[in-house]
Amino acid sequence: MNPTNHIKPLLLYLSLLSGSLTAQQSAPSTPQDTLQKWRSRFFTVSLTDLSPDGRWTAVSKWRNSVGDTVMLVDTQNPGLPPLHIVKMMDLRFAPGNRLLTTGVGGAAWWDLYKRTHISYPGSRQAVLLSETGRYAVLGKDQTLKVMNAGGKLLGLESGVEKIIADGKRNLYFLKQSKGQSELYRWEEKGHRMLYTTSDKIERAELTPSGKYLTVHLKNGQAGKQNAVLIGTLNGSIHRPFPENLPSGSSFSVSEAGTDGTLFIRTWRMEEKEKKVVELWYGNDGDLKSILAPKKSTFEYAVYHLQTAALKPIPSDRWPTVANIGSSRYFLAFNKAEGYNYIRYYPDVEAYLYDAEKETFQRMGIAREEISVPKDGKYLLYRSTAEEWVLYDPVKQQSTVIAPVSLGRPIFSADSRSIWFEGKDALRKYDIAKSRMKMLDINPGLSARIISSKDAYLIPEINLHCTQTDSSDTLVLKLVNRKNGKTSYGVWGGNRFKEVLAPTENSVRDIRYDANMGIFVHREENYNVVPQVISVNAKTKRSALVYQNPNQDITAGTVRRDIIDYSDAHGVPLRGLLYYPTGFDSRKTYPMIVHIYQIQSGSHNRYTVPGEMRSEGFDLKALLAKGYFVYMPDIRTGGTEGPGLSTLNCVNSALDAIANRAYIDWKRLGLVGHSHGGYGTGFIATHSDRFAAYIAGSGPSDIIRGYYTFNYNYSKPYYWQYENGQMDVKMPFTGNKALYYANSPVQHAEKVSAPVLLWAGKKDKNVDWDQVMEFYVALRRHQKEVIALFYPDKSHDLGDNTLEMHDLNIRVLDWWDYFLKDRKDIPWIQKQMKKDAL
Repeated sequence: MNPTNHIKPLLLYLSLLSGSLTAQQSAPSTPQDTLQKWRSRFFTVSLTDLSPDGRWTAVSKWRNSVGDTVMLVDTQNPGLPPLHIVKMMDLRFAPGNRLLTTGVGGAAWWDLYKRTHISYPGSRQAVLLSETGRYAVLGKDQTLKVMNAGGKLLGLESGVEKIIADGKRNLYFLKQSKGQSELYRWEEKGHRMLYTTSDKIERAELTPSGKYLTVHLKNGQAGKQNAVLIGTLNGSIHRPFPENLPSGSSFSVSEAGTDGTLFIRTWRMEEKEKKVVELWYGNDGDLKSILAPKKSTFEYAVYHLQTAALKPIPSDRWPTVANIGSSRYFLAFNKAEGYNYIRYYPDVEAYLYDAEKETFQRMGIAREEISVPKDGKYLLYRSTAEEWVLYDPVKQQSTVIAPVSLGRPIFSADSRSIWFEGKDALRKYDIAKSRMKMLDINPGLSARIISSKDAYLIPEINLHCTQTDSSDTLVLKLVNRKNGKTSYGVWGGNRFKEVLAPTENSVRDIRYDANMGIFVHREENYNVVPQVISVNAKTKRSALVYQNPNQDITAGTVRRDIIDYSDAHGVPLRGLLYYPTGFDSRKTYPMIVHIYQIQSGSHNRYTVPGEMRSEGFDLKALLAKGYFVYMPDIRTGGTEGPGLSTLNCVNSALDAIANRAYIDWKRLGLVGHSHGGYGTGFIATHSDRFAAYIAGSGPSDIIRGYYTFNYNYSKPYYWQYENGQMDVKMPFTGNKALYYANSPVQHAEKVSAPVLLWAGKKDKNVDWDQVMEFYVALRRHQKEVIALFYPDKSHDLGDNTLEMHDLNIRVLDWWDYFLKDRKDIPWIQKQMKKDAL
């Protein structure tokens, strides 16, 4: 049902078109299209990129959760209006104040200093060759053009199907000629043919180093696949692959080490044999494969370019093998072996395959995380004893170096040290000396390294490569745990140099130039519109390079209090209390309480109308419509269970502001989604403090949820209860009474206020019929309930969808009906008026 057809307008804001203060302060309570017009006035920004010299910063503009515009800002001349680039969100900065942009609008080459550009509308591909200052564009007519920095044509080639570039100086292209597939390297004085074949070249890919091209071939008549490897430096051709792979096969090539060793992974997807019955075994640790539409078979091999030797890696015992960056050692494991699904990640018994000796050596049992440096010299894993263990493949030696509570580990760029972030300090572990050192940074500050890169190798077991950009220079974020202020700076030469002074504002999207001399970041607060600031690391002078306060001229008037309270076990918590627009202490106002775990971390976050709309919660719209909004922290780790601990936290949070007479305590609403939807549903069965509830996509029967097979994660869901978000810390059989006591559906008869439920019927995270089950229970006990079910949506309703718009207008209707006595809303009246049917 479209609410636009049945909601009678109460107020029409004529000033919507004038841009007046009144229009910004007041959210329409009229049809959805009017509400959308009001919301569309607002936008937010994010800092997406910075040129290597720190002069140009790219600021993306987001409206209604959709971004299609990038603004280029000159940090040296912030007074100049930004350059607006529309529908070309992929940017590549080039030397000499140049920029290549690509996207749905085609491509363009910009001279940022002159503020001019050359357009290539409808181009298929565009690549930058940064070391030469050149760029190349492939048009829809299959014409390849290569230009110099000034946009002058250096050469063209017709009939090109695809271009491949290393981003530095080398350009390759594919074309068809007289029934042959041809691969060339582009050269100004005559292109060099690297390979030709009668097979179809489906694609060609560069390895990360740019030293090799992997060429994928397909023989259409035979239905077979082959591949060749081409050395880009000398044009050497290798065939280090199984010949004539069946159709449907795929492979990947990655460099192992730097000595010309390649790791080859081949996999084949086959249709499963149709069976009368599926066999699900109680000791099966790979239930995901049962649900997969096809059967996957993997094979692995090591190829040595110098000797042209291809050595398969046995995978019958350990079917998953990973390249960890070493030319000799590879990680092997069976992720399904012994997986009991009590935790999200399996405990894996890891082995190192020695390609030189062709043997496997046991490393140990890793729990939830394995980290390696790029060169694969070491493996750092979390043991079942909750300790960080360092494994040396050469010595075949394990060393316990720290408890996991110490903080996140990050390898240094030279693999000689491991940095440990921490809540109280930053530490450095010297691997050769087996010595941990605490760095000389102000005590009491938590430290986080932001100059590091994290790449996942095998996501299913959380195997990743995490390493700093430099061996001894770090960019750090420091947080004062007492006052919450954050600062940023550079650690180098055994000392810390502050760049960004401590601030209460939220600092995000921090970028810095190649020399760490210029820092640019986005800064905001709950009452400060996002702004982009540039800081000189040497002088610490800062400059405002972008801000547009005109898009939200009332931001500075937003009032918010931070409320301190504790849970039932004395654990300190916080709540964020936002005041309605135009607050008058002589009046009373209704209040909406929004719950979802810890929310106080967003205390300095700017929000625009529309944020969180896919879940039916719009903070700014509620404030503009005259509601208090309270966002208390919830801690579910208590011994009483997740529902009762949530109830206790909410009660404590409300008690902490109970003396505020301007809050109408008879007009409170509670809302939550997912885990917050569960908490809302549970509180509705145990509290008389709220006049209405809205619960979205939340479980109502945690016993059923405990024994559910979760199709979102393709595994049983009891890990979520024992070691996940529910945090019960014990199985159902360990305390059945606790699970019963914390299941909302078991107490449905106690609900004393109207409940609005909603869910997407394609939700694979929380079964939508858990919401339906709660609806049925409330209906059976003749409670006031309405359920909204969206047939084509899942756990949330997506950004800027028709379903999202529908939910948001109904949410505002619901609050206005029950907390503001606006009774002319037919879709609610149909439930509340006994004669409405």
